[in-house]
Amino acid sequence: LTAFDQPPPSTTVGTRNVSNVPAQSLVFLNDPLVHELAEFWAVRILDDTTLESDRSRADRMWRTAFAVEPSDRDLDAIVSFVAAGDDRSERWTDVAHVLFNTKAFIYLD
Repeated sequence: LTAFDQPPPSTTVGTRNVSNVPAQSLVFLNDPLVHELAEFWAVRILDDTTLESDRSRADRMWRTAFAVEPSDRDLDAIVSFVAAGDDRSERWTDVAHVLFNTKAFIYLD
């Protein structure tokens, strides 16, 4: 949590520092927990029997991540990315990992 400005536990801090440094992005890209959560989300989205197509899966993931309607361009990009690979589970895991690493997911406006 040092990358996210966690104060040392032996001190008191009146206000939390706010920063945006490359180390924070690297944590989300490389942390085993983030990879595990992305894989969990992919399995969950693939196992959902109410979702009949990759487009509906992409739509659900987008709405879950950002709470907004995705554009057709965003959905097309996700669907074409998934279709370009052989391992569907791995491709959906990659989609989840990408969504986790977007500024819209990490930061509140």
